[in-house]
Amino acid sequence: MSMLQPLKDLSANIVTLVFNIYNFEHLDGSYTSDMKEHNGIYWCVKVQSNKTAKTQKRRVSIYLVCNPNNPSTEWSVSTSFGFRLVNSWGNSKNKFSSLFNHTFTAKENMKGTSGFCAWDELTAPTSGFLVDGIFQIEFDLNVSSFVGIKKEKMSKKKFDDLIADGQLIVEDKHINVCFALLADNSPVLYDLIYVENAGKTAIEIFDFTYEAVLGMVCILQMDAFEVTTQNYRDLLELGEKYQLIAVTDKCEEFLLKTRKVTIETKLKLSETFQLHFLQNDEESNVAEIPFTPITQTLTKATHNQSTDTLSSPKVVKFRVYLSRVENLAFSESGIELNIESGKTADSQTLLFYLSKEYDIDYEAFSEMFAIWMISPLLEVQLKPHHRPYECRQGWETFLKRFAMTSSVRAFSADEPILMLRRSASLTSDREFEILNRHPQCARFLINDAREMLLLGRVQLLSLDDTIRVAALLFSLQYGNFNEEVHDVTFIRNKIEEILPERTCESIAAKTIFGKAINKKTEQEGRLLKYWEEFSKKFQRESDKEHEVLWTLTHSSSCYGAAWFGARIEKKTSRASLRNFGQSFAEIEVNIGINDRWLTIVDSNFSETLLVQSLEEMSWKLEPMTDEKTPFLILNLGCDQEIENGDSTVINITDDDTTFFLMVTGNQTILIDALLENITKRRKILLERSSSDSSSSDSSSSSTGHAALIQSKLNLKNFTASNNRKLCLAKFKDGKCTEVAGSFKAFYSHGQCL
Repeated sequence: MSMLQPLKDLSANIVTLVFNIYNFEHLDGSYTSDMKEHNGIYWCVKVQSNKTAKTQKRRVSIYLVCNPNNPSTEWSVSTSFGFRLVNSWGNSKNKFSSLFNHTFTAKENMKGTSGFCAWDELTAPTSGFLVDGIFQIEFDLNVSSFVGIKKEKMSKKKFDDLIADGQLIVEDKHINVCFALLADNSPVLYDLIYVENAGKTAIEIFDFTYEAVLGMVCILQMDAFEVTTQNYRDLLELGEKYQLIAVTDKCEEFLLKTRKVTIETKLKLSETFQLHFLQNDEESNVAEIPFTPITQTLTKATHNQSTDTLSSPKVVKFRVYLSRVENLAFSESGIELNIESGKTADSQTLLFYLSKEYDIDYEAFSEMFAIWMISPLLEVQLKPHHRPYECRQGWETFLKRFAMTSSVRAFSADEPILMLRRSASLTSDREFEILNRHPQCARFLINDAREMLLLGRVQLLSLDDTIRVAALLFSLQYGNFNEEVHDVTFIRNKIEEILPERTCESIAAKTIFGKAINKKTEQEGRLLKYWEEFSKKFQRESDKEHEVLWTLTHSSSCYGAAWFGARIEKKTSRASLRNFGQSFAEIEVNIGINDRWLTIVDSNFSETLLVQSLEEMSWKLEPMTDEKTPFLILNLGCDQEIENGDSTVINITDDDTTFFLMVTGNQTILIDALLENITKRRKILLERSSSDSSSSDSSSSSTGHAALIQSKLNLKNFTASNNRKLCLAKFKDGKCTEVAGSFKAFYSHGQCL
């Protein structure tokens, strides 16, 4: 029995190579054996041992060397192998190596064990390993695949004349085969050929397609053949019926590498077809899936759903939109993806196909972008393991838990779409690192930023920044500045395609019945000037795209932010009829969070209420109960380090001055989850930076960015310490000095925290 047999039944493909090492007892240095040919590839063994080593410490190293015939510059041979040192006293005395899974290449054409055993163990007179000075090593070798090796291919006529001794008939088509080869690989085929159809030279195969049977024959004959998402299932079923281990192994190897088949489908396949390596690999992946609020809700929503696609792997059509606003750069109808077993396809599968559609490296694409499920009532970024089909089926469950409204009619009418958007967990520094290597990603970032700008979700910190961004977007969308075409009238007609309506009013002249009541405004003149300047400065589209993203990153506290709906308390006039008798009112707000900032604006995006650095903030979530809505307490201006893990416990020292803000709403659970994720990522980056001497550049970049944003912020309007509009609880030296709104039910003036 092969030494590989107990580990994995690959006996159909295993060859045993026997090497004799002569005059072994005189070995000093290295010895390379004669070549052995297998499957058009030459193999030899290299044995090393030096006399200079002390006798009691002298050891023997053994390596298998791959020498392909006529290789290309980039060749590789994927193998599984092990070796044994043959002992003349019997197999029980043999010395066995461990199992190697190794891909031989031009740079690494040798693999084995350094210092495998002691020299004395082999050369002692009674050891049994030396017979007449000959030392024998046997390698059990399985070659699973090879690339870039020019193997002499036998012509079809030569194969038919010398090897083929029969035919398989499938769908009225004939395949010339070697019956002996088929029978040697399968006991079922042995019975079919030599028992049930003894003496026949043509055997008809039913239940399988011609392509599947041809693929089986190619695999057994070691001919070039590619397993794909279109044929792997037929091959697995064929391999199971005829007990073809080589075919099953080939499919398992494909499934281990591919990202086009979901984890859940792989697990079901591993159970059905006994693919143990695949099962162990995917179970380890499943164990790493985080249990987030979205995952928890999805589990409840799909508890009774059946998404088994093994019996019928149906194709599901997905449409992924790139924008919700009209954009000439992209098709308004989005990108349609037809995915096999689509009910269990996860979002990383969709990202894979999108990256191939736009010819962008998948690793970079999936780090920079994410699949979002978006509707008028809720926006959710899907994790790589989330299944869009199941999310859509359970969308009403998501709405009941996270939406701002509780209207059943609104829930039933809500229709989500899938969108490709910037990942909320992507940091600004990392964004530009990826862009430097993959500049084609910029057009998708621009598209996302353009939409966020039109929706009012990119809050620029000054009017001049807004005009600069508008000029760059005009240049991208309408080309370089042309004074014969691009005048004030052009700006007024097109500006609402670039900026939100309320921002347009601060730049363009006021109109009555569609006509401007005055001539060119100062802001319109600046926009035209910037457009002309940028057209001369940035000749390439990629340079303009980079400048837009750079300007947005350094001029907005909420570029790339994920947005959540919530409620906070705001001070009101005591004379207000709506809140008569109260000095505060609960208002709906939108909260944007990116890797560095938390921004709170009113629900109409017309006023920025607060901008807070995440590095100077901690928080505490009070989860949902049957009686009350969950709420989040933000500790603003806190200098303590944010802990890793759950929401931070709010503690302040006697010397701290801090402010508390209460945020309520079902989406505070999502806010808490995102803050935790960002905190963990920051901690990992800081740990890497502390161990890397070159980290000073990245840390100074981060600090520089924060300082730049802070310098542009109007602190009197946006920070907690100078904010007179929000209902806050202020603590100085551990005592409450100011309190407003619902905080009065918890704290009183002078109370200690």
